[in-house]
Amino acid sequence: MDINVIAQFISQVGFPIFVAVYVMVRMEKVLSEIKESLDRNTVILEKVFQYFLDERRRDDAKKGSSQ
Repeated sequence: MDINVIAQFISQVGFPIFVAVYVMVRMEKVLSEIKESLDRNTVILEKVFQYFLDERRRDDAKKGSSQ
């Protein structure tokens, strides 16, 4: 970004607004990475939950057939 554009933006909206916009732009990448991580963790948790649910069903079926 050109320094003149930044200076003009600050003079038009004020320094606090500039800082807020800057932080929001910088945080967008971080938030995107956090979302991707949460999505991956959700998939992993679903697989783990399904595994334990299947194990329990197998155990219940074994107990039911042995009685």
